[in-house]
Amino acid sequence: MNLRFDQAKIKKITYKQVTKDPIVIQDITARDLTWVGSTVTVGRGDLQYADIVKVSALQGEIDLQGDYPLDLSAIAEVSALEKAYIDPLNISATGTLKRTVGKVRSRYNDSDVKGNFVVQGLDAGAPFDAKLQWDDILIPYADSQNIRLQSGTATASGVISEIRLRINTELTAKDIPSGHYQGRAVIANSQLRIDRLDADVPAGRLALQGILDWKDSFEATVRATGSNFNIRQAIPDEYIDFKAYAPQTLNGRLSLRYQQQNTTGNTQIDADLRQRDGEHINANMVRGKTSAKSKQVAPWYIDANWKNLTRRNVPNIGNIDSPSGQADVIVRGSTLSVDANAVINELNAAPKGNYDLRIRKAGDVIDINRLNYNGIVGDLSGTGQIQLASKQRPLTWQVDASTKGLLPKKYRSDLPLERLTGSISARGRLLNITKNGVSGQRHVITLNNTDMQAQLDASQADRAIGITGAGDASVDIVGGELSVFDARFDGRIDTADVPQGRLSIDAAGTPKLISIRKLNYKGEAGAVDAKGVIDLRKNIGWNIDGRFDQFNLGYFLPNNPAIITGNLKTSGEWQNAPKNSENTAGTLQRFAVNFNGILDAEQLPAGKLNIEASGDSQLIRINRFRHVGAAGSIDASGTVDVRQGVAWDINAVMDRFNIGYFLKDTPSLITGTIDTDGRWSDTQQIVNIKQVNLNGMLKGQQLSAKGSLSAKMRLPKDLASYFKQLQTQDAQAQYKQVNALIDSLNANNLVLRWGDNYVTANGNAKQLQTKINITSLDQLSSQLLVKSLAVPRCLNQLVKHYLLFILTWSVSDSRYLALYCVKAVYAASSST
Repeated sequence: MNLRFDQAKIKKITYKQVTKDPIVIQDITARDLTWVGSTVTVGRGDLQYADIVKVSALQGEIDLQGDYPLDLSAIAEVSALEKAYIDPLNISATGTLKRTVGKVRSRYNDSDVKGNFVVQGLDAGAPFDAKLQWDDILIPYADSQNIRLQSGTATASGVISEIRLRINTELTAKDIPSGHYQGRAVIANSQLRIDRLDADVPAGRLALQGILDWKDSFEATVRATGSNFNIRQAIPDEYIDFKAYAPQTLNGRLSLRYQQQNTTGNTQIDADLRQRDGEHINANMVRGKTSAKSKQVAPWYIDANWKNLTRRNVPNIGNIDSPSGQADVIVRGSTLSVDANAVINELNAAPKGNYDLRIRKAGDVIDINRLNYNGIVGDLSGTGQIQLASKQRPLTWQVDASTKGLLPKKYRSDLPLERLTGSISARGRLLNITKNGVSGQRHVITLNNTDMQAQLDASQADRAIGITGAGDASVDIVGGELSVFDARFDGRIDTADVPQGRLSIDAAGTPKLISIRKLNYKGEAGAVDAKGVIDLRKNIGWNIDGRFDQFNLGYFLPNNPAIITGNLKTSGEWQNAPKNSENTAGTLQRFAVNFNGILDAEQLPAGKLNIEASGDSQLIRINRFRHVGAAGSIDASGTVDVRQGVAWDINAVMDRFNIGYFLKDTPSLITGTIDTDGRWSDTQQIVNIKQVNLNGMLKGQQLSAKGSLSAKMRLPKDLASYFKQLQTQDAQAQYKQVNALIDSLNANNLVLRWGDNYVTANGNAKQLQTKINITSLDQLSSQLLVKSLAVPRCLNQLVKHYLLFILTWSVSDSRYLALYCVKAVYAASSST
């Protein structure tokens, strides 16, 4: 049969074979078509072969016998390849239909691809082998990743319904590690099944397996296996904030599943990490939907759980060690919500234990809607808010917390707190500062409502303290140490040995220099309104000005109980004993006290007291000492010096003054003046009564004293034993002993009267004019037992004898007077 057509259109040609299925060719158009014998020649033609291939621009010839030799060129559109983003194939082929050899040029996703092939067209499924090469192609899946294959080679074999691929190429992508990839895969049933893909990238080597499925919507399932693969290096810089939270290396398996549309039509990503060291992280991430009119970003819903999570040197956090945990997370743009619970072994400064929290982050604001802790340091529950720092605003925070039993000492053994219970409400700011080139932080804190009970440890005698109230503070921490503070508190402190009451304090300064701008107390110990300065730079210094109202010092100084009311201004400096001197006491370097009020103390009579005094531990200057009360009144001034023995210079005015408060069994009511000075030591006693004018009652007897008297004596230390010895001697021996005790004696119009006893004296020891009438002095003192003494041989010696006893008594009186002033001064100053 010989045929020739200049132009032909043929609906269908069926070429029947005896031993084979017929070949059916449809929709044929041709020009310059000849059929001579078994050879068909086409100048140009188009045809459709079944539903598999559509051929256009066909030219060449084929011999329809044997294996159908052919020499053709055409453009073939393969339906299976079109679905894989492969453009029509520009083919030139020779050989036979049984085994066709050719070259092909095409475009894959609009990128040039070229290669060669061998096709067995007469076999079922048209088995083929092909090799393709390209310079740069863009993978049409996961568009946002911008996956590009460069300088690559691929081989394909199989049948049209199942194509086996091998690939060797360079790969770059947005989030996929860039580098050299080599592997094998199968295309079948609208899937790319990756049997193995080895990636050699800067972060290390990975072996991947998985499936890319585009039958309905795109879905990818990938499993990556690595050994010492640097995950953090592989993470794109776009996610730099998350790098530190990823494992440093992959030593195990990472499985990922990406669904462009899950069963509900949402994008979903599932991830599962299993490391050889036991770390296991599983996460499910689903992209939510928004309405077409909404301008909001679609949220991501994340459900994650983990075991044996360990991270090191996370910025701003440090180390993370969590044996187990679970978190539900919602991310919508810059908004983040987290509902999580975890077991924490290590997380920055967080103590070990179980944590249950719910937080929400919107922009720079973090709301802590729930925080529950239970672990080695007890329990803690609370809510709060954190506003992260910006260029215009420092970090701010707010917290409301409560605990049934927090154990700070379990957190840090050097803390003196054993246990805390109660609640606190606080807010604050955190500012970065620099002082003298050293970086630090300023904490500004406000306590709105505090109700806490603290149990101190054994170093603080296991003291329990209750604190309720409110306050605020600004604290600078520079170089890890307290630099400056400014604090206020208004509330109550309840603890043993401290009286209950309301306390208000306003103080500022440094750890070494504290300015107390206000200290108000009102409670069961009375009331105080004070201010001043505490200086610890060298010793312990103070400068205090305060008003006291029925304030009981006994609560704070059990050895010096006293109740004071009045104004007190005092300053001073105390030097502690050297640390290496265990048996050495500290010393009072200086002090000044000005008190005007009422002092009621056990060692002093109750009454109104006015003191102006200054000095140190050895010299006290009394500018004014005035006391009016149960012991009458006394108004005195002078000095007391204990540097060498006891020296005094006292001027006093008394009105119905009762010496019996200070000299046992000596009740009295004395009115008048006395001006005396002297020095009392173990080797010599100097007594100078410069002027005395006293009247009143002494032990129920009238008393009067006028004039002046001075003496230098050398009295024994034990006067009581001396007097007992004197009683056993005769007059001559008594005379000698008395003379030996008196170095000098001067009297000036001295008149002493007590009851029926009187002595007048004028002159010195050598020339003394005297009058004397003495019945008994033992009522005055048991030391003056004159009844048992022998009668001296002359009156002058008798006067000397009794003036010695009177001086002994008067010196005791002066010393008690000085002691009275000193006690009152210390009682007033001790209120600081």
